[in-house]
Amino acid sequence: MGRRWIKIEMTGRVYGQYMVLGPAKKDRHGNLYWRCRCACGTIRYVSGKALRSGMSRSCGCESARLASARNRTHGATAGPSRAPEYSVWSGMIQRCINPKNNGFKNYGARGIRVCAEWSGSFAAFIRDMGLRPSGKHRLERSNNNGNYEPGNVIWATAAIQARNKRNNRNITIGEETLCVTDWANRSGVRKEVIAARLTRGWSPRDAVFTAPLDPKSARVRQLARKIIQCLSSNPPTIDTAKAIAKKLFRHPTRKKPSP
Repeated sequence: MGRRWIKIEMTGRVYGQYMVLGPAKKDRHGNLYWRCRCACGTIRYVSGKALRSGMSRSCGCESARLASARNRTHGATAGPSRAPEYSVWSGMIQRCINPKNNGFKNYGARGIRVCAEWSGSFAAFIRDMGLRPSGKHRLERSNNNGNYEPGNVIWATAAIQARNKRNNRNITIGEETLCVTDWANRSGVRKEVIAARLTRGWSPRDAVFTAPLDPKSARVRQLARKIIQCLSSNPPTIDTAKAIAKKLFRHPTRKKPSP
């Protein structure tokens, strides 16, 4: 076909999923058709008018993909066939907008919102988040005060979520800041022990890295015998009991700062 018949050159342009390869033919009404390759590799002949107006954006593969997403969203309302991601998506929206939802006080009431794109489209949510890795994964916001939006939400397990709670206690030792649970995993001291020590005024380093007393150690057995002797004396020696208790629960010795 001579190029003089082409009023608008479209070769090389992209329309939706189509890449225009070149002019093909005119129909009996004089409409020019173009040879196009879809992103899936299918070759189609599409009129220039349909390409420019957006009436034709793919060979049909795009429509099938969107229909699949809609069917996953609304196809089954009960039973195991319902997409688990849809329940997660719906719950995310409800706790941000529905005052009757049990989680509203921790989300919507705090000003947490779902971005407009996700709140209006389950397909957009799946496009950005992907499928749920496992049944143990839930939505987690990296910034606990931020909204549900791309870049601030990940799929996370309960263990990871526990580390990002608002009421978590973070400890800084040197230049490193971790929550109590992470420090406990590193030092081997139980998190409950670390928390109790901090409450009693221990320094963060001592609270985390001071090994707890072994109830089977010789020192503990010796202190226990002294306490029993003290309490069995007639009358009990209160001052001695206090001194022994102070030894048992004494704070780790710390060097006094030089004047």
